[in-house]
Amino acid sequence: LTLAAVRHNGDALQFAVEAFRDCRDVVLAAVRGRGIAIRWASPALRGDRKVALAAVYQSGKALQFCSRPLRDDLEVALAAVGQHGSSLRWASARLRANEELVDVASRTFFFTRQELAELGEDDGTDEEGAEEEEDEEEQETSM
Repeated sequence: LTLAAVRHNGDALQFAVEAFRDCRDVVLAAVRGRGIAIRWASPALRGDRKVALAAVYQSGKALQFCSRPLRDDLEVALAAVGQHGSSLRWASARLRANEELVDVASRTFFFTRQELAELGEDDGTDEEGAEEEEDEEEQETSM
């Protein structure tokens, strides 16, 4: 029943009991349909590379909910910014200085020079910013 619910709507994961939030198959089903549903996964699965890749391929913005080590993983970050360039803000500071990553991000999102400079100064861990992005995305999907 839980698997069917998250396949229908990935955000249903938020209502699942902890055991299902820690079940790789259930979480993969959720993030394949709605990448940012990774935010409802257990901390262990937010740090699972396969789960993170599935999430960011569906929605680059899911990178903000991945574990810190995965936000420093070039392949995960490239997948995220390839899907939505603005996800660059959640990559690690080390990766935000990576020319290849910035180039890919710039192809899918327009950054001003000032924004790029600010991203270089920011540590990418602004939780308040993550909440604002969630609100914006929810407003976009409800239109």
